[in-house]
Amino acid sequence: MGKQIVSNSEKNMAKLVTVQDGLHDTILKLRRIEYIVDSHLFQVFWGRSTKEQQLTVIEVLEHRDLIALIKWLDTHPSLDVGELSSGQLKARARMLKIVNYSRLTKVELIRAIKECENERLQAATVSKD
Repeated sequence: MGKQIVSNSEKNMAKLVTVQDGLHDTILKLRRIEYIVDSHLFQVFWGRSTKEQQLTVIEVLEHRDLIALIKWLDTHPSLDVGELSSGQLKARARMLKIVNYSRLTKVELIRAIKECENERLQAATVSKD
């Protein structure tokens, strides 16, 4: 009987540690989200966003989706392509469905993204007419 009590106590302690780890991870994630939302860059992008984009960000924040929030910052349309890091350029190229983007240099990525965005802009302008 003594072994069973110890065994149950050990199981409960393991569960407690698991819960504590989960809480810790959640708190760190929420702190990171808060840090991003309080940043100057977020405020600038928020001001440059359309109402639809703002509603999307609000939904992302309500779901506490750190990855989607970071993706929104990294791929925000108002961010000049020349300011992006290689990883951000690749994320935007992936979003624009640029073929073989992972093989392109940074300069080639910038050129391909600008061309793709210009084509989309021209197509949107033509479809409005």
